[in-house]
Amino acid sequence: MSALSRTGRPRSGADRGWTGGTLGLFAAAAVILLVWGWRELRTPQPLVDLRTTARRQVLFT
Repeated sequence: MSALSRTGRPRSGADRGWTGGTLGLFAAAAVILLVWGWRELRTPQPLVDLRTTARRQVLFT
């Protein structure tokens, strides 16, 4: 696919499906992920221990 439309003009994000709703869902997902991570770090017995994933041996495998 080309970045140019048939008229030779650059295609806009809306032409490719990147509407406000799509971008809003990405923003909401990022906020939910941050809130979940913050909560997991403060829980005494987390479902996913995020501190373990920060170790070099785990992070780069």
